[in-house]
Amino acid sequence: MPTISEEQAIKEVDSWLDFRKVSDSKRVINRNSIYHLIMGIMEGVLVLTEDFNFEQTLKFPIGDLKKLVYKPRLEMGSVAETLKGVLPTDSIGNTLAYGAALTGTSMSIMKKLNSEDYPLVDHISFFFMA
Repeated sequence: MPTISEEQAIKEVDSWLDFRKVSDSKRVINRNSIYHLIMGIMEGVLVLTEDFNFEQTLKFPIGDLKKLVYKPRLEMGSVAETLKGVLPTDSIGNTLAYGAALTGTSMSIMKKLNSEDYPLVDHISFFFMA
């Protein structure tokens, strides 16, 4: 996998946060998630495209699915659909539902994510949940 410098990775994550209009206070609260996004970019697992989509290369593909592409914006109606049947206390289910809405992937596919691929879904989705 390609290695991206920390400086470049920070610039990319900052540009994504700026595009999403994430406040400074929310950045402080989510600094752990920001760190994981930076590490994902540095490791080459996460790529920020020109249109501010994050592309995650899955370490463990699910059949033919090798990448997840996350939209930078999310309409709440699409989340409502994926949240059907997920209890508010089910943190993994909520993360997977947001991940499904962000990527246009079904919940049944998201539930097949390997534990090595799940953390980036969690850290990206968190910016849409919090």
